[in-house]
Amino acid sequence: MTSLAPFLSLIQLSTCTGRDAYRFSSYVTVFYSNLLCYPIVMASIADIQWATFCSNILYQWSGLWTFWEADTRQVYDKFRGVRSFVALDEGKTEVKHQNLFETEDGNERLLKPRHEGPWKILKKDTDESGFCHPAMPEARGIFHSNGGGVWTRVKDIVAKPFAAEMFLCQGEFRCSVIVSYDELKQLRSFGTIRERKLNTQDEIWSSSALLQNDLVLSQLDGDFIGVENTFDKNLQLSVVSECKWNKEFWLNGSRDNETEANTLFFLPDNICLSAPSKLSSSSFNLRSCVLFPLGEEMELQELTVTYVNGHLHSVKQGLYH
Repeated sequence: MTSLAPFLSLIQLSTCTGRDAYRFSSYVTVFYSNLLCYPIVMASIADIQWATFCSNILYQWSGLWTFWEADTRQVYDKFRGVRSFVALDEGKTEVKHQNLFETEDGNERLLKPRHEGPWKILKKDTDESGFCHPAMPEARGIFHSNGGGVWTRVKDIVAKPFAAEMFLCQGEFRCSVIVSYDELKQLRSFGTIRERKLNTQDEIWSSSALLQNDLVLSQLDGDFIGVENTFDKNLQLSVVSECKWNKEFWLNGSRDNETEANTLFFLPDNICLSAPSKLSSSSFNLRSCVLFPLGEEMELQELTVTYVNGHLHSVKQGLYH
């Protein structure tokens, strides 16, 4: 009788693209042998989040960092930077993160060490509440399978100044939208980081810093249909397909329109932000969206981060075509 020799393999299900076919991606632990397959057992949340970080973010990202004052909507800072993530061991259990900055004319620019690093990110620090970065140990990164997600505190949200970074990713390119609130819970600033992998020759981002009055999307005729992936507060994933993008939420023609107590901001390159001007309660949401050009096809992504009673409640990612 042939002996069974099952062994552990962490695999990733591929994401299907296109208007008519969508599949969610997740990581599963599979025991198998040369005779039979054992039942599928889900990997731990910590393993899933670390594997997602390594497969999507463990690169060098070059891009333009732009920040605006929330009250005046004037640019107060703009510079170029590289976020470098390098594995320090073959098993990818330790990662070095270093930020390098320069002015727009190419001169080196030094920021405070807390913005530059270097930091050593350890797999063992990632837990069931998400990915942990030593720059802010009380915060967590919650990442979907394509690298999109959020870096935020997950509890005691309004107990002190608050900031969050939302990521929207598509292959070689990504953008993040950042919000920062002061001690009085007022929105102090917002910004975007438009990046591409350093070895990528193509570019989809401009260098513009001009805010827009609304979305500038001639391709928005018709409906965008796609899949919505939602992590709940326990990082359990639910998936709903054939969802219609809520175009009306964004296409209202007014940057000052108050929707669900949020203010809309239309950033360059069709990057959008919906955020409260003031955190008047401990329950609120942050939303961002962007249109990625994919040749003749477009992919519209939206991220919604919801907080309830001062704690992170859900992180929903919509992928629409």
